[in-house]
Amino acid sequence: MRRRLFEPLSGRDNFAAHDSRGDFAGVHICPQGTAEVPDDPVTRLVLLRPESVHRRNRDDSPARKATAALLTNRGNAPRLNRNTLVFLAPDDRELESLLQATAQYLAWKSILRDRVALNLDAFQESQAQSKEADFDRTVDLRIGATWIWALVPVQLDPASGTTWEAVRITGTDTLARRTSAKLIVEEMFWPKLGGVRLRMALDRLWAERPHVTVGELCEWLPRYLYLPRVKDRDTILDAVHDGASVLITDDTFAIAEAFDDASGRYLGLRLGGGSPAALDNRTCLVKPDVARRQQAEDVQRYPLPRTGHETIAEPEVPTGEPPAPADRDTMPPPTSPACAKPTAFVGSVTLNGARVGRDAGKIAEEVLSHLEALPGAEVEVTLEVHIRVPEGVDDDVVRTVSENAHVLGFKHVSFEND
Repeated sequence: MRRRLFEPLSGRDNFAAHDSRGDFAGVHICPQGTAEVPDDPVTRLVLLRPESVHRRNRDDSPARKATAALLTNRGNAPRLNRNTLVFLAPDDRELESLLQATAQYLAWKSILRDRVALNLDAFQESQAQSKEADFDRTVDLRIGATWIWALVPVQLDPASGTTWEAVRITGTDTLARRTSAKLIVEEMFWPKLGGVRLRMALDRLWAERPHVTVGELCEWLPRYLYLPRVKDRDTILDAVHDGASVLITDDTFAIAEAFDDASGRYLGLRLGGGSPAALDNRTCLVKPDVARRQQAEDVQRYPLPRTGHETIAEPEVPTGEPPAPADRDTMPPPTSPACAKPTAFVGSVTLNGARVGRDAGKIAEEVLSHLEALPGAEVEVTLEVHIRVPEGVDDDVVRTVSENAHVLGFKHVSFEND
């Protein structure tokens, strides 16, 4: 009887109503075989069939066998994008309650279908309709209470084998939404990825390589289980844009529009200050120290051109008369050979409050990058903020700004009256 209930349960419209994608690119409900789940570089949720149940701490459950097959193959071909699948399995014990409710629902539905042959009167037919509706709602509720095990494949490093994390999913939202929300909290799924988190993944990828291209990232992240599981290509591109805009490039990466094999140089190299307007597969994410080394080499190789406004002094022609004594107040101070080169730079600038990130990025690219690339350079950047609000600052804003400034490491924070 249990197996006879599987097909009507899987095909019910109310079960399909749980196909709300949440943050996943796609949701697949009870696929009959591995070929029904595409092998695309986007993350999908697969709801396993009712017979593929799971029980806590069981590595040999029917669900684990089903997920292993789906993760390994798509039809007769091996699956390439293995880091794009997350599975939701029914609980072994909760399934019994669901099947009982399903049996009751089907029984009352059968009575209504045969009401003429059963010679039901108006009261009996109304009672049968009420029971069918009640068990229809009960089945929906128990579906949510049964599909509660998110099975997620993970890999600690390229040399280790695949292991599985079983995460219990609870909540009242649709199955896909509650699953994506839980996996985001557990850092097993990244519909949005920041530049710093992307740098953590890059540390595993570029090893002895000086850079990784966007095309390689978009190929490798969906494939390898030891990398972050992202939603799609847009997640990666947004992370690249975010990382390229960070002022302190050591926390993320430098970026270049391409690498020229002939010259061994990065074209359009940027250290902070944002990314190119368009990212393509040739765009390079470059190690910061490699980028600084090229910038230092470029300064030596391509000195700044003369502007054409320099003044060339005419040679003095002796007149036979001694020169007039110079005014002591107008004489320049003597120059010591030991102090021929300046050893420090101090500057201040007012930024546009509406575009602080852009202006700070340009300062980092066009001023700081030239100085911090010099041997032994010690860079200290201090941001001082003055904001005047004539109508006063509300208490909740004072509290929020003070807490955030403390978390961000501000040395001095105060709100004052003019």
